[in-house]
Amino acid sequence: MTKNPADTPTSSLWERINYSLQTLHSQPGLNARVIARRLGVSVCAVRATHRLHQHTSIRSDLARFRVEAAQRVLREHAATLPSALLMMRAAEIAGFRSVDEMDRAFLRYRHRSSFDVLLSARMALPRAA
Repeated sequence: MTKNPADTPTSSLWERINYSLQTLHSQPGLNARVIARRLGVSVCAVRATHRLHQHTSIRSDLARFRVEAAQRVLREHAATLPSALLMMRAAEIAGFRSVDEMDRAFLRYRHRSSFDVLLSARMALPRAA
């Protein structure tokens, strides 16, 4: 049985922050203050440690995790669901407040919209002969 790195006292603060971001990315309202409260450290320590290791803000790192999760959902369910439903479901699962917010994050971090990702996933599907 593997232990949660966020709960072990020997893991570094950076490992605990990173694990919290990865596991809680879909929670609404997640920010440095919530992570600090969960880990029992100050907000300044969370922000400084994250900036030192990642060279980005927690907000941008969280958006990247959410984009990766949404992209995974779009690719996995491209053949089974209608486009509108799939876009709403991907945004909800990834933790975005709306499809528009998901599109803005996709444009910022992938330089293409989530609909483009969905279309490319559908084009990559094997065709029946």
